[in-house]
Amino acid sequence: MSNMQPTILLIDDDLNNLEILECYLEDAGYACATAIGGKEGLDILEQQPNRFRVILLDRMMPEMSGMEFLGHVKSNPALSVLPVIMQTAAASPQEIQEGIDAGSFYYLTKPFTEDVLLSVVKSAIRDLEQFEDLQDQVDRGSDLFTCLNTAEFQIQTLAQANTLAILLSKAFPDPYRVAPGLIELLVNAIEHGNLQISFAEKTELIESGEWETEITRRLGEPAYSEKHATLRFQRNSDSIELTIEDEGQGFDWRQYMKGGMDLACASHGRGIVMTKALSFDTFEYQGNGNTVKCSINLFSSPEDKNHVRELETATSVPAI
Repeated sequence: MSNMQPTILLIDDDLNNLEILECYLEDAGYACATAIGGKEGLDILEQQPNRFRVILLDRMMPEMSGMEFLGHVKSNPALSVLPVIMQTAAASPQEIQEGIDAGSFYYLTKPFTEDVLLSVVKSAIRDLEQFEDLQDQVDRGSDLFTCLNTAEFQIQTLAQANTLAILLSKAFPDPYRVAPGLIELLVNAIEHGNLQISFAEKTELIESGEWETEITRRLGEPAYSEKHATLRFQRNSDSIELTIEDEGQGFDWRQYMKGGMDLACASHGRGIVMTKALSFDTFEYQGNGNTVKCSINLFSSPEDKNHVRELETATSVPAI
């Protein structure tokens, strides 16, 4: 993690809004660059793709709307991991879902307070740093699991969840895509499933800096010390399937599958909707939320599958 000031790109067609945002953020220790409108913002971003840690984007702009800008960013592999915070007065469930589907998992509804702004920016930067750290760990991980066909794993701790996700992600065609979602699901199974830490409790624990301490404390209690999260791995001819099951009482997973405004502005809670949107081709919670099943397709089309089979046949060694 760099000790340099995180730089944020602010994009809005209203100069007054840009000045207010810049004032709030610079007072909090961030560096800022501003752009009047989506086209200018895109030009700045493409010229300096490695400069920024977060984009704060107005949705309703002439010439190039925030949604159009977002489409350009998310289609560019060099820029696609940058977190985009959408600031907007358009906050209907349908509009929020449109933004999430386009790749904006952070929202600010106008008017918003300075505290809410800084909280969401902090969350976005933290998530990016965790993703970059995860990429480094995946790069250092073993390729042993590329030959894995069927397996079952049991874990209890966050460290075990992190290690398993990094190693197992290497069994997939795109480990960078799978690893964040896999960690999210395993951590959820431990903290929300087995240890029964609620959304509200986690919010308080994050704000007080006591989240990991509380998890360690609960793991030592008799009521939780024998509980495990189980992951089952199955490689098929055209897909890899995962089943993750915990021993908790379950949770209402439906409210986290779409990601409303309360989650988009919170310090956490976006993990499930991000996992569904980015990490897996199929994703389904079952029953009371104790079990989640997901999969990755190994071929993007039947033609790809046939091509691989043809290559395997052409390069196979004849029996002696």
